[in-house]
Amino acid sequence: MGKFNFEAFLGSGGSYAPRISVRNTGALGVSQGVCRRLRIEDGDWYVVLMYDKGQSAIGLKFTQDAGAKGAVRLQKRGVPTAEGMLNWSGHVPARAFLDYWSIEYKNRKQRGYSPHFEDDNVVVVLLNEAQEADCDDQPEDVSGGEVVAQTKTPL
Repeated sequence: MGKFNFEAFLGSGGSYAPRISVRNTGALGVSQGVCRRLRIEDGDWYVVLMYDKGQSAIGLKFTQDAGAKGAVRLQKRGVPTAEGMLNWSGHVPARAFLDYWSIEYKNRKQRGYSPHFEDDNVVVVLLNEAQEADCDDQPEDVSGGEVVAQTKTPL
């Protein structure tokens, strides 16, 4: 194609926008964008939940160490695309955590957050930065930050 070195985009039908949602079921939703950014599509992953009360911030430390103190299994799901790949997203059961810290989730619509990525697989959610009162785990495709190529996981 002449002077350009184009690469085909094969990730249609998915989302690259990282989002964490607080669901009214007491779970924390983890979007495809977060899974891609942290490269956690393969293997078993766990999350250690943390809270900074002074800043109203939830911390999620993603690890493959099932024995990590406080680790909760990340429930992942792969949704097949027309191209024969899987788009990964998931959730973390967090009702006890949310109840312990008195973080409201039961009587309101699901809230989505754009997380901050820290070192060592830690994702921070500032609860005062909710961007929408009614959202899902697959917002419109908006590129931002590092973009990781579509994972080619066969069905």
